[in-house]
Amino acid sequence: AQFRSLLEALLANGRLLALANAVDFDLALPQIGRPRGRLDARARAGYLFNSTIAGIEGADAVLLVATNPRAEAPLVMSRLRKAWIAQNAKLAAIGPVPPGSLKVEGLGAAPALLKQIADGRHPFAQALKTAKRPALILGQGALARADGAAVLATARRLAEAQGLIRADWNGFNVLHTA
Repeated sequence: AQFRSLLEALLANGRLLALANAVDFDLALPQIGRPRGRLDARARAGYLFNSTIAGIEGADAVLLVATNPRAEAPLVMSRLRKAWIAQNAKLAAIGPVPPGSLKVEGLGAAPALLKQIADGRHPFAQALKTAKRPALILGQGALARADGAAVLATARRLAEAQGLIRADWNGFNVLHTA
């Protein structure tokens, strides 16, 4: 009964937000100390882990943006490790490089790197473009920034420009920590 009333309250809240034409909302509790990103609720694929956790091990080139899957999502990290071992997936990171035995190329921490890759002006852009199943994993660290909406838009543009989104594959992933 308690679960049902909570579910009804959440559904009612969702309807209220829809009536108010809310385009972004976050149900994370600020007191738990986690970063809060703002996501556009109208574009469902813009806030999901689209390739699925199991599917990420099929990726052959992965760009991690402002995320450390080892700490934030160990299951995702184990699937990335499988991809790296089984098919020699190329892994690179903008922001923190996950520690451990996984070979992840650190590209730096400047947000401008994301734009360079999106524009095809960075060497890793070619790795994404030529990959059969390229992927990007965008962490909450990027979305919680003051310019988080712009980072999300640039990441989405990168995904479209470098072939991460196709009819048979969607490699655009948002990794939530809440």
